[in-house]
Amino acid sequence: MIDPASQAQLKEAIADCIGTDQGVLDALREEIRPLKGATRRIQPRATTSISLVGTDGGNNQLQFDPFLIQ
Repeated sequence: MIDPASQAQLKEAIADCIGTDQGVLDALREEIRPLKGATRRIQPRATTSISLVGTDGGNNQLQFDPFLIQ
């Protein structure tokens, strides 16, 4: 749980991470931009699916990606 007192500090840390990795994101966007014209729409299809669910034994790790902020 994020307490209100640390919210400003966390917001600043996220902004720093975004600023640090902005060059990486820009380079990736530049690299894939030429591929935009070669894309095709994936047509919807009906299928059957199953889901296998398991547990990780409590070894939970949260990976944060600052570029997925909405």
